[in-house]
Amino acid sequence: MKKIKYIVFSGLLVLGFQNCSPQGFSQVSPQAAAGIADAGDGAQTVCNPFSNSQSSNSSDCSTGDGLLGNVYYFLKGVGVQNYIDLGILLPIYVQMSDLNIPQRSWVDGFPGPNGVKLTQADGTDLNEYFALNLKGYLQLNSSYPSGAYEFAISSDDGAILNIDGQEIVNNDGTHSLAWACSGQSVQLTQGTKHNMQVRYYQGPRIYIALQVFWRPASMHNKPCDSTGGWSIVPAELLSH
Repeated sequence: MKKIKYIVFSGLLVLGFQNCSPQGFSQVSPQAAAGIADAGDGAQTVCNPFSNSQSSNSSDCSTGDGLLGNVYYFLKGVGVQNYIDLGILLPIYVQMSDLNIPQRSWVDGFPGPNGVKLTQADGTDLNEYFALNLKGYLQLNSSYPSGAYEFAISSDDGAILNIDGQEIVNNDGTHSLAWACSGQSVQLTQGTKHNMQVRYYQGPRIYIALQVFWRPASMHNKPCDSTGGWSIVPAELLSH
């Protein structure tokens, strides 16, 4: 196998992995990853890197399911867009089959092909100071009627949700677990592919969380927290 090493000359990050495709990874062409940055020749997809035995995520991803995106590294960065604009684009893609990561300790770091993890310059696993820029579509099926919906994010650290190019929920910043809810409703049409973008970053380790919720806009007067009638945006409505 061909040994590949990715070195950032600032000394902030060193990545090493083997060029192979074990279970849980797949090749992604720039066409298949339309709308996200080209992570380089041979870049592979890491499927549901935050999954564990308590999560609904699995180690495998079906083609086209969920959201697909880039990973960025920015040492001690603050604010998700700063990671994307100023950080280092890593040579992998991430596919998230759902947006349901309850708060938990995450020290594993990003897996790489052949089980070799991505590491920082000091040799520790890359489990902090990274951001995801996930893109895809939200499409109502026959089980969900057209209409106005509200959205919310529970995250640790910051996250921002955009739908059809409009910022809907802003929960940005370095913080412990916190909720943020949309100040406006979003009109969704059954059968229409609505563009969806979720930006998320993890600052200092070790806890992570990223959950994206929705509810009918008719429930607007209910609280912006776990008692407000929110449910996770269904995974079967997400694609890329």
